[in-house]
Amino acid sequence: MIDLQLFCDKSRINLKQPFNDKDYTYATNGHIVVRVEQDPQYDGTVWIDLSKLPFDHDQIEEWYDMPDMPEPANCGACGGTGKVSDCPECDGLKKRHLHFESITYHDYRISLTLLGKLKTLPNVKLGFVPMPEDTTCPPIRFKFDGGCGLLMPMMGKE
Repeated sequence: MIDLQLFCDKSRINLKQPFNDKDYTYATNGHIVVRVEQDPQYDGTVWIDLSKLPFDHDQIEEWYDMPDMPEPANCGACGGTGKVSDCPECDGLKKRHLHFESITYHDYRISLTLLGKLKTLPNVKLGFVPMPEDTTCPPIRFKFDGGCGLLMPMMGKE
């Protein structure tokens, strides 16, 4: 069973739970959106314009395995001691936060936090569209056993 709540943002009223629209159930935090077959336990209150999302997964010709996740390094602020009062960066977790860390994969800069969420899905494959010449980055398409989705890449260089 897929935990759709993992892809929601509990701090944002409009994105705090999955929702139904037509034949599908969606879950999003604004950076990643997951689409699965409709689940009747969720309501149909749609808070985002789904018509603008490029669910064109059938147009992707080549799908790639998930990249390897790097091992978390010791927190730079506390050196791995985990002292909360001395370490605002890792808040006592002894490993650095991955929120602002990324890897580059097929010319896309991808958040390690979001990749970690994707790794919870069964048999995930990533699909890429060509990177445009301007500064906009199109979403990365992904599919998994039971659904598909879109992942927004991070802006800028690593």
